[in-house]
Amino acid sequence: LYPVDAEQDDLFILALLDAGHDPGEFVFAVLRALWADELDIADRTVLEGLLAQAGIAEVESILDAAQDPRHGAALDANTRDAIALDLPGVPGYVRDGEAFWGQDRLDLLEHAIASGRAPYRPG
Repeated sequence: LYPVDAEQDDLFILALLDAGHDPGEFVFAVLRALWADELDIADRTVLEGLLAQAGIAEVESILDAAQDPRHGAALDANTRDAIALDLPGVPGYVRDGEAFWGQDRLDLLEHAIASGRAPYRPG
């Protein structure tokens, strides 16, 4: 099922944030569905179930809100920002202008935070 079109998932996250929800449980459920359960996270029925699994009671209103053009514009802006920061995908983090991309780089991010070292700047 990978690669998958995760645009709907991204829009749902923006709608959850807009509705005042912490999207953490939904994000975890989506990643588990993709990587552990091998579900199609582009399938609307799967996403409805993942929202419910994440404890979101108002599934239908989130589904509707995700189609708001503001969320599409925010997703486009976030994508442009990620590209400008040299982040090709998720998970991606930026600390003091230094980009860390990929689950396998989290230990490097943790070290950078714990050590207080200056950010790496190529070139």
